[in-house]
Amino acid sequence: MIRPDIRAARPVRLLLFALLLVLANILALPQMARADEAHRLLQFNMAGSALNAGGNPVADDTANSINSQDSTIVTLNEVCYSQFSRIRSLTGLFGFFVETNGPNSGLPSFSNRCSDSRFGNAALSTSSLCCGQQLVLPYPSSTEVRKVGCGLAGSFFRPVELCVTHIRPPGAEAEINAQISEATDYVNSWVLNDRATVFGGDFNKTPPSSYLNRLYAPHFVNGSGLFGEIDQHCGPGGALGRCGDYTFQSNPAVGKIDYIWLSSDGTWCCLVGTVSDSLRSDHRVLRGTARLR
Repeated sequence: MIRPDIRAARPVRLLLFALLLVLANILALPQMARADEAHRLLQFNMAGSALNAGGNPVADDTANSINSQDSTIVTLNEVCYSQFSRIRSLTGLFGFFVETNGPNSGLPSFSNRCSDSRFGNAALSTSSLCCGQQLVLPYPSSTEVRKVGCGLAGSFFRPVELCVTHIRPPGAEAEINAQISEATDYVNSWVLNDRATVFGGDFNKTPPSSYLNRLYAPHFVNGSGLFGEIDQHCGPGGALGRCGDYTFQSNPAVGKIDYIWLSSDGTWCCLVGTVSDSLRSDHRVLRGTARLR
């Protein structure tokens, strides 16, 4: 009886094992590369109706800004549905629209001059978006019903909840506070369920406002919330701060009122923000980069 030469077979087994290890590493490379995913974010109040009569030029400008940055996540305020559709067509992004028309929004005294009479907020992404949900905020007016809308961007490295809102203008502080409070509680529910979250919009309050304490995370002065902000490295020498470049273009003294909030539970890192002038709106464009972990 001839016995197999075990010593001769061992190198073959070792070689096969080494080849399997190499193959496993090759297959793992795409996942490893995506484990720290770069994103480019943009928030803009287009004044699509009030200053642009629902026209295409502001939509074209917005699409150009998105394309020039190769934005992956976008939130928009004061946009007509027709403008939203045009931006989607020009950028190829997925998106959802949050209509905020009130029962009297078509009255001549109101600034809604959208050709399709649909006005509101929107969010767009390179990821497909699904499961859109909306919450009506307190104190809806006869001309505009303030809302927060959220959708799931499910094809990034990890799912991202993308939310957008527009808080009412200054003049009724109790209403502003109540709207920010309810919008924050709603969006917090995603963060508390371990979902990476982006929350963009015009909040009509500057960073030091106590109304925003519930958004800023505890490592900010007086913060008790769950978020960092894209322009947070605005302190001396790039330190964290409740500050940021002004976003209300018509009156720089008003300061920063547009925000891109990102969940600060370790799902996002490396936030860098910047602001640039716009051609056709009373707001500037807020944009930045962050990494999804």
